[in-house]
This record gives sequence, C-alpha cells and structure tokens, in this order.
Amino acid sequence: MTYVAGTEFGGLGHGICDMDTGKLMDIKGGYLLTPQIDTIQKGKSGSPGEIVGSIFYKEANLLGTIRKNTKYGIYGTTQSDKKDKAYRIGYKQSVKKGKAQIISCISGRRETYDIEIKSVDQSNHDVLKGMEIEITDPKLLKLTNGIVQGMSGTPIIQNNHIIGAVTHVFVDDSTKGYATFIENMLNSSK
Repeated sequence: MTYVAGTEFGGLGHGICDMDTGKLMDIKGGYLLTPQIDTIQKGKSGSPGEIVGSIFYKEANLLGTIRKNTKYGIYGTTQSDKKDKAYRIGYKQSVKKGKAQIISCISGRRETYDIEIKSVDQSNHDVLKGMEIEITDPKLLKLTNGIVQGMSGTPIIQNNHIIGAVTHVFVDDSTKGYATFIENMLNSSK
C-alpha cells in the first residue's frame, strides 16, 4: 500500500500485468490482505532478489477491497481505521535530486530508510520511471542489498511530503531503481 486518503487507498505504483503477455490485467475486484514476510532473498548483480511471503485468507488479515487495476497501480477501499502520520502531497515540480526516505515494513515493522534521488525527469514519457533512486541506508542494504521484488509501491518521502512510489529495480545493481510520481497515482485513482 502506497497511500491512504480517507477510506481510499492506492498501491504498487505500476499495474498488475499478465506475466506471459505483459498486458495490464482486467481486474474486477479483489482483497487487500496483510502478508507475512517469510524470508528475503537479497538482490545481487543479475538477480533483483525478492520478498518471499505468505498470505492467509482470514477476516482478521483483510485490509480492504480492490476495485481497479491501472497502469499506475491498484486502487480500492480500506477497512482499516488505523491512523498513521499524514503527509502532504509533493507534486513532481517540487521533487529535487538529493536526500529522501522510503517507508517500509520489510523488517517486520514500519521503518524509514534513507535513499538518494539521483535524477528527476518530469518529461519522461515512461512515467513509471520519473525518478531514479538509490538506497543508501546501511540497515536496508544489510537486509536486502537494495530494492527487491515486492517493494513496488513503497512510498517515497522528501521534505515531509509524499512524492512517489518505488516501481522498478535495476537488475545489474539492486541498490538502484525507478519510481513514479505520487501525482500519477493520484490522478489514476479517479
């Protein structure tokens, strides 16, 4: 989950596609469930690594329902009444190269990790790759070696604003990857 606004959520930062055709899947609905992280396979050159987990279909694990799948992610309604810190929206024109953070539960609890925004391309036609990022936090590097599969949608914070979400990892260097701007996700949610 990337963000929650009232009872609506957005996640992933990219759509769910058919693994054979690469085409966006027409999803009529689904459930947002709490996963259990079993292990993390660290990324290395040539292999992006991944989060290996389990999902238990119990009502207690139900966080919400999915109503649509778009190029920019999945969207739906959350049943959670948990209140986390609220962030203002940072639009793409305010995103700058330099220090930022991601928020992840990859360690088993919600934590903030340092990253560096290496480049910002507001004119990129592949809007899923509007930012190039690099993981710099020693704790996260020790845990994952950088970005691993399963981290898509991890929110990016800069200057106390939510500015985007992780979308891709570089296969040849798992410390680096791409991110989309949060406004792309918000515009696609409508």
